[in-house]
Amino acid sequence: VIFQFAASVILARNLISSDYGITGFALIFTGFLGKFGDMGIDTAVLQKADLNEKGLYTAFTIKAVLGMMTFTAAFILAPLAGMLFDNEAVVNVVRFLSLSFAINSLAFLPNVLLTRELEYRKLFSPQVGSAVVNYTLSIILAWSGFGYWSIVLANVCSTVVGVIVINVVKPVKIRFNYDKEQAPQFISVGGPLFFSGFIVFLILNVDSFAIGAM
Repeated sequence: VIFQFAASVILARNLISSDYGITGFALIFTGFLGKFGDMGIDTAVLQKADLNEKGLYTAFTIKAVLGMMTFTAAFILAPLAGMLFDNEAVVNVVRFLSLSFAINSLAFLPNVLLTRELEYRKLFSPQVGSAVVNYTLSIILAWSGFGYWSIVLANVCSTVVGVIVINVVKPVKIRFNYDKEQAPQFISVGGPLFFSGFIVFLILNVDSFAIGAM
């Protein structure tokens, strides 16, 4: 909260309204697509009482595929965001922010394992590290005249740092696997969760999206 407050004050004094408009619209657009990169798989894994190694890596495989599909979709649909916002700068911002979809999948295994083990103290380090990098870097870049890219670059870099730190805290071997019996179970549990989260996201963001487009 302290870092966010400091960053908000400093960025407000160093960026112009169009900088916030570009990044804000791009974040809503990528946030919308990001819902399809989750599909409730995280929660489905956390709720599964008899999770075994095959199930864990099956869920990871699904998550990685969804992440790459969402990244690809965002890259292809980025010009649509530029048309809606009537600003070509949004296109490159959306494409750069979409890197987080692919990167975040690498944090899936350690994150769900630490959460299942109730190791919240170990989850603290990557969360705080990511936040500190995000706000500190955005301030430095804004002072250096990077404009809206100060928010965008800091966002992606903080994601990378968070993924690295959580994998250091909880090292897990990356392996792909697909169990035909367990995969439908994750999707059947995650599907309704995805749908309800998707509806809530639309309710909370449709006004900002419409205002940005107009």
